[in-house]
Amino acid sequence: ALEGWGEHARRDPPDSARRSVLPSPRGRRLGRCFASRPRAYPADNALSDPSAEVNNTSLSGMGGPDALDHSVAFLKQRDGLDKTLKLMRYVSSIAAYNILADDPSSVTGTKLRKLDKSTGITRKYLKLGKFLGNLKELRALLRAGEIASRQRIAPAGNRTPDAALASAAAFANRLNIASQLAQLVYNFAEQLNWAAKIGLIRDARRRRKIERWTSVAELATYVFTINVSMLTLWRCAQRETRARREYRDRGRRKKDDDAGDTAGVPSPLRLLRGLGLGARHDSETSTGSDASVNDDGSGCDGTIRTERDLARALEVIARERTSAVLALVADCADVLVCFGDVRDVRALTAPGTVNAMGLVSASCGVVDKWRATKV
Repeated sequence: ALEGWGEHARRDPPDSARRSVLPSPRGRRLGRCFASRPRAYPADNALSDPSAEVNNTSLSGMGGPDALDHSVAFLKQRDGLDKTLKLMRYVSSIAAYNILADDPSSVTGTKLRKLDKSTGITRKYLKLGKFLGNLKELRALLRAGEIASRQRIAPAGNRTPDAALASAAAFANRLNIASQLAQLVYNFAEQLNWAAKIGLIRDARRRRKIERWTSVAELATYVFTINVSMLTLWRCAQRETRARREYRDRGRRKKDDDAGDTAGVPSPLRLLRGLGLGARHDSETSTGSDASVNDDGSGCDGTIRTERDLARALEVIARERTSAVLALVADCADVLVCFGDVRDVRALTAPGTVNAMGLVSASCGVVDKWRATKV
């Protein structure tokens, strides 16, 4: 029986079994497709090389850089590290003030006060050579002012910028020049103040003079930066109004063109375009040049034609407005403390007032620099 079974097993299978074993035409096509594709294996250095590119989507669940990359880029900047130390200083100062008010012999309060002082000296150390950056910005602003003055003298052609925004841009350039000059003097005086704080300058009278002139230069800096922030807010409002008006006017002209095409009669705008006067008509009916909106930093390289262009321009304007508001709040908080130091106002130089204003300024500065950090 076993021999017969073995002999039967060696025979050819029936047709039904042969059909189930042999691949179908669809299976043969899939087999050839997969056989023609090379199998993808990971690179040999994908796991051993730490500099290999890693997909951030698998790490953070997002398409862009994660919070760790943003933090590293933020702390690499001089301003980012300075604002972080400023926030740390005033947080430790507030904590030390509250702890020592309850227990003057507290060890924790004493250590926090030392941390406050050491952080302040570290911030002054970070400003060494910062006046060179102000000098570079001043040179760039002077060159930009010269270029703008040449463009105003030269004939503008068909597309002339709006007079209000052009004058505001020129005034903003001069205001930024004055602000950079004040910051240059302040940052240079901060180096002398740092030398006095660590004991390199031992004359008490000279140290008081340095501190006073540093406070005066800081006060002048805040006066100019507050004006720059207010002018930025005004320009953002003007640009938003212009962008919305331009989008609305273009939509109205498009509806007129569509209505003329539907009626079978060429519209006057189409006739003017046929005569070569359409571009002049567009520039005269609009509130100004399309480039004037974009030159102010609207972030668009073309005109406001679609709703997407309008949304992109409004997003850029809103980002600049938020940055200007944060800078304005921080400067107003700092100018109160600085004015108290210059004029010896006890209400503004009280520890509680100084710590509160410093915390507000540091928080606004950290948020502003964090949002402006590019990864």
